[in-house]
Amino acid sequence: MAVLLAACGDGGGVASTNSPNPPPSPPPKPTNDDLVGSLVSEAFVNDAKTQTAYQPITSAQPNTVTSKPLTIEYKASTQTYTIATQGRTQDFGPAQKDATLSNAAATVYKRSEGALTETLSLSTNTTDPGTPDAPLFRYVGAGLWQRTQTDGPNATTTMDYFTYGVPTPASAMPTTGTATFGVRLDGQAGYPQQNYVLTGGGRFQVDFASGGLVGSGTIDRYRNSLYEGTLNWTSQAKLKAGSTTFSGSFNFGARPGAIDGRFYGPHHEEFGAVWNTNLYDNVVASGTILGRDTATMPSNNGLANLVINEDLGGAAVAVSYGRSTRWDQQNLTTRSLYITYSETQKALTIRAGIDGYSGNPRALTPAIRDAAHSDATYDAYSVTAQASSLSAGTLRVSRPGPSNPLIALTYTGFGTSETVLAPSQSSTFPYTDFAYGFGEATPASAVPSSGSATYNGVILGYSGVPSDGNTRPYAISGDARMAYNFGAATLTGTLNPVATDRDTGTSYALGAYAFSGTGDAGKATFAGTFDKIINLPFSGDTRGSIKGQFTGPHAEEFYATWLIGMRDPKGGSNIPVGGVIVGKQGK
Repeated sequence: MAVLLAACGDGGGVASTNSPNPPPSPPPKPTNDDLVGSLVSEAFVNDAKTQTAYQPITSAQPNTVTSKPLTIEYKASTQTYTIATQGRTQDFGPAQKDATLSNAAATVYKRSEGALTETLSLSTNTTDPGTPDAPLFRYVGAGLWQRTQTDGPNATTTMDYFTYGVPTPASAMPTTGTATFGVRLDGQAGYPQQNYVLTGGGRFQVDFASGGLVGSGTIDRYRNSLYEGTLNWTSQAKLKAGSTTFSGSFNFGARPGAIDGRFYGPHHEEFGAVWNTNLYDNVVASGTILGRDTATMPSNNGLANLVINEDLGGAAVAVSYGRSTRWDQQNLTTRSLYITYSETQKALTIRAGIDGYSGNPRALTPAIRDAAHSDATYDAYSVTAQASSLSAGTLRVSRPGPSNPLIALTYTGFGTSETVLAPSQSSTFPYTDFAYGFGEATPASAVPSSGSATYNGVILGYSGVPSDGNTRPYAISGDARMAYNFGAATLTGTLNPVATDRDTGTSYALGAYAFSGTGDAGKATFAGTFDKIINLPFSGDTRGSIKGQFTGPHAEEFYATWLIGMRDPKGGSNIPVGGVIVGKQGK
């Protein structure tokens, strides 16, 4: 109650009244807008799990995980984090920062007293979104408070895993639509004699209408920094009604586990969760999982703008051949081909079931680029054959974009690999030449279901060994045209191949090859055969084959392999011929 002194008429007096304006409430404490840079003091919202691991593990002291409340509070005046749970509390500040344990991914604090060692690891935050396979985080962080008490040969370790940050307001959570989150996992598993470190990634699909979350991926195990194998994980969770939190299952294989988390950021850009699961009897694992909406990250937009990991598929037609007294071929067949873009190497990588290209993917980096054989159409790379010490190869990869003089493609690539003949020759078919195509595959759901389009393209490939026995396989070039009816899923087209003797440079037009076929139901692929039958040695009568893949967001382009036969212009007999077709929509 307030007391007022007032003058009344000619006399003085004292009056007592209630104040019409009560004192204002204190302003709310400031909170952090994100976890980047300097922070203000705040007790952070979080989710946590505690794992207790005994070494050695016994049936009386198994590895366990519990979910108990945890507090993480930052004090700006001392730049100190205070962590507390289950009757334990500890402060970690600048004096405890350990430069040898910290790295770009996390800041680590360390305290030691007698037989007890404590560390606090907090993940690094940044405004850089990262990529779907290597996401970075602005609004959510992951932490681990680890305490190890050593008693002679025995040790007891508690691992308090938690995620924390700037939570999404409930009003900002959508009730419709879907999103894909790239995720990062970290954790540990307490094995009988020591803890294994776990790290991995994957994807979560979120359906905001139903509130469902479904995730999957892989996680690698490390013992003393040595890789010990990879496990697959799966998760299913549910958003709580009217909330930003979720809970559900998290499993390695069929063993049961749990996940609890929430969304972070002003517009649910990120999420954080803690998980646990059983690995074996008496052995459990726990850790954190951070996710970021892939819509907030960079994406690939055509082969000229590759910035994140992507599987670009691929298909090839190859001929293997050798010579004793005359050239002889082993086969002319389609081969498996795997082309990817690696964001860590910033280059295309190639792996194929082809002699000299099998094994680990080869990165097409500037270090192996062959400037002398590169031009406006192709970048050339010098590749040493792995399967044979007798020969090496030059791999050519098309340059994407409008400046390519052969064909300007955005989503599709193509090329050839030709053997460099060695002075010594062998009858064991040491030489392999192949033509290939690859690209950003059209999603099956994005293939038009009505209308039609005409595709103009080019062909490249190789023949079998000519029948005279003195000529290497011909190099094949030419143009192609394909009409595709999306409503009926049918196709027709024509190839006009030209065979070139690579020793003399003489070219031979082979005439038109007409083909037809159908699209594959529910896929962005198609197949067909040629209209005329050709008899080939060892194969008999054949119509050949065409197998294709649409590329681009809406089937703007395609690549396909083709195999058929040709009349050898030098020897007169029929020999196999094939390669790839690449094309784009036009008139």
